[in-house]
Amino acid sequence: MNYLICVAIALAMAGPALSETFVPSLFRVTGVASNDVLNIRDQPNARSAILSAYPFDAQGIEVVGYDETGRWAKVGLGERNGWVSARFLSADGRPASLKCLGAEPFWSLTIDSPDARYKDIETPQITLHAVKARSTLPDAAGISAFDLDGIDLSISTVIRPRQCSDGMSDRMFGWGVDLILRRGPTEADGSGPLHQTGCCTLQGP
Repeated sequence: MNYLICVAIALAMAGPALSETFVPSLFRVTGVASNDVLNIRDQPNARSAILSAYPFDAQGIEVVGYDETGRWAKVGLGERNGWVSARFLSADGRPASLKCLGAEPFWSLTIDSPDARYKDIETPQITLHAVKARSTLPDAAGISAFDLDGIDLSISTVIRPRQCSDGMSDRMFGWGVDLILRRGPTEADGSGPLHQTGCCTLQGP
């Protein structure tokens, strides 16, 4: 399990975090009867409209924030967000990967250390080797950097927990990412490295 996921799980097990150091984490449904579901609501209150629901045994639910009381957890739901009662969630300790997306140009990056997969409008999906960078920051909760190396392409990434918009939907993601792409010999025009930004989401196995 990579360091980024270890940090997320450790903070999740400590309970809802309402401070600036909150790190999005994966959870599972708990305390719901096998003939019942956990409702996903439009707003953080029990009277709000029901948008969808999780089965009683759902896993891999990414929580990207809490309301001001800490009793309601914000989750991703398609192209928007919804809210579930936090008392019916517990930390999901399974390994996870990060799926990152960007627009203009469109690209995607999945980091499942020690591997990563990248593609964009110019590059068919390629596999890269992921190495996590050491940090000298004294307060780097949730912040991770990776070097990704492949044939004719290398990428440096910095991933930070923050509310992130993909610019195409109403959904807020829990992670923002900066990429520096170096295409090696294909950069014959001297254009140099390319900086891209996007949003990321945790995904369970």
